[in-house]
Amino acid sequence: MEFFTPVEELHFEQTINPGQKIISLGSCFAETMGEKLSKLPLEVISQPFGTLFHPLSILRLLQDLSIEKTQIYRRDGLFVHPHFHSKFASPTAQKLIEKLKIAHENVQKQLQNSDWLIITFGTAFYYFDKEFQLNVANCHKQPGQRFEKKLSKLEEIVSPWISFSNELMAKNPSLNILFTLSPVRHTKDGIQNNQISKSTLRLAIHEILQSTKNTQYFPAYEYILDELRDYRYFKKDLIHPNEIAEEFVYEKMKESLFGEELLISSKDSEKLEKRKGHI
Repeated sequence: MEFFTPVEELHFEQTINPGQKIISLGSCFAETMGEKLSKLPLEVISQPFGTLFHPLSILRLLQDLSIEKTQIYRRDGLFVHPHFHSKFASPTAQKLIEKLKIAHENVQKQLQNSDWLIITFGTAFYYFDKEFQLNVANCHKQPGQRFEKKLSKLEEIVSPWISFSNELMAKNPSLNILFTLSPVRHTKDGIQNNQISKSTLRLAIHEILQSTKNTQYFPAYEYILDELRDYRYFKKDLIHPNEIAEEFVYEKMKESLFGEELLISSKDSEKLEKRKGHI
């Protein structure tokens, strides 16, 4: 007798191995997985642009860095940019620009010889800034009437991501792109809208994989919502997966994506962490 509906067994042609270079970015779930990978003998850049939820917000920062000074504004005494996370907030506009350029240059350099690019989509909803007349990644706590909430159409996500993935592979043929869908539910959009959003993203990833090489999908979303499927695996907010759920997904990642050498290294790392806990 089975007590849950299991996700199909995964078979990846490529595995993650010691010494490989990885960039992980996207939603807050990307940060969780990035932190775990950072403890292993890997060169990991995790969330270089801060948390980004929308596929096109992620793509925009991976592609270029056209910073318009007119789009920079002051919030709580610090300067911010609508395309970037508040962690870049700076005392001057020039300092902000310098920070953004350094972050972008580091990612571009890493992309040239990375082995893995892990992308986690969070939501298909985005906010249109009526004052700047552009789609933004971060509202920076500005008045709600300044923004209009919109839902991206499937093709708006799929087409640019296919183009970018193919261009990236042409420059770095050894790169593997691993897409995931965040299991964190955006309940502020409403439960029904969250389902529409997640469905749009999952279908977008499916379409991207059909038209690109070296691209794969890791079913973190399905592991949480189908195999676990119980509120005991969520934090008190009932939205974010708790540590048990995160560890469960990480174990699934290890089983399916880690090469033998990295599996051994991860076990050694876990033993060391346990010893530290007993000191």
